[in-house]
Amino acid sequence: MYMEEAVLLVQHPPKINLYSSIALFLNKTIQADYVIIGKTLAENKQLVRTLAMTYGQNVLENLTYNTTNAACEHVLGHNFVYFPEKL
Repeated sequence: MYMEEAVLLVQHPPKINLYSSIALFLNKTIQADYVIIGKTLAENKQLVRTLAMTYGQNVLENLTYNTTNAACEHVLGHNFVYFPEKL
């Protein structure tokens, strides 16, 4: 069922940006509090610009943040990371 939803999401792009749709899908599927999809900045690899950020089924405003001393600092360069609790 989730795979079908994922395929439909890509085949029929939603009215909001694709990254936000993917974040909402992941949020619903894994029942996370937050889902963040981001990319490091070319000029400073310690900074991440979010492409999508959700809390529950709410899309949050994108932002840029420093990964120094944050959980993200330890996972940069990985494709997917999941923290089930106590972040």
